[in-house]
Amino acid sequence: MISDRTAQKTETAKNNLAQSLQFLGGYPEAEPLMRDALEAANKGLSVKHPTYTTLRNNLAELLRNTGRDEEAQPRFLEALSVTCAALGEDHLEYAPNLNSFALLLYITDCHSEALPMMRQALGIHNSTLRPDHPHTKTVRASLETRERDAAPSP
Repeated sequence: MISDRTAQKTETAKNNLAQSLQFLGGYPEAEPLMRDALEAANKGLSVKHPTYTTLRNNLAELLRNTGRDEEAQPRFLEALSVTCAALGEDHLEYAPNLNSFALLLYITDCHSEALPMMRQALGIHNSTLRPDHPHTKTVRASLETRERDAAPSP
């Protein structure tokens, strides 16, 4: 029998490999690994567990990145809802889920909904990490790009 710790290491390894494949553009190879990791986590963890929520958000990101926005949206919303309920909307682990969902809204032309969420995610990073932290810089740069792109042309 496989221990819970071994199972969790396996799902983490699958997720990490899937994330690497996704980063390299290997979406077809990444998706089954992400789904396997999520299914394994679903069997061993509560849907409120941070690992489960992260895996759900990662799958939603993959779906968004492959243009399957309608499939991604409920997964993002569930990850946001669970993370907010468990940790609060000012917690650092809430910020990536918020930012990921905001990016989905942005690319589906819901700029007026997306930009405030991205600002909130940046605020969480600024207050939890330092302004010069790499994650904070990435969120800030993403927000600045979206604000510039969404600004009306003169």
